[in-house]
Amino acid sequence: MVWIEAIFAFGGNPCIAKLLALAESLSKCSNKFTALNLKQVHADFLAFASDMSELSLSWADTLETHPEEIWGDVTVFSQSQFLVQTKGAAMEILAPQLSTGSERRDPLFCLSKPSPDGSRLAILSIYPSR
Repeated sequence: MVWIEAIFAFGGNPCIAKLLALAESLSKCSNKFTALNLKQVHADFLAFASDMSELSLSWADTLETHPEEIWGDVTVFSQSQFLVQTKGAAMEILAPQLSTGSERRDPLFCLSKPSPDGSRLAILSIYPSR
């Protein structure tokens, strides 16, 4: 994750095209070197390139101005086997839990915002106290 922060800190991007080209090269070699388990390396590179592409699409604006967010909000809202979950930020669902026999309560206020690519939706709801 340090290299992701460094790339954005110095005005770069994650070089998705180069990662995909490397994965393609590995796929061509994987039949020749099965003892090296290049098929798994190829699969991992494809997953990594996909995750970095998603990260770039969803978080580039934030990371270009605040690259340190790779340690905070990015890890909370981005699911990837390649990003370490840190304690820099946390997400907690605060919607009230209904006990058995309790009356359903509607929120006093509700606001939602989709991610830039439309794959996620953040919802903020304010509920009355019990």
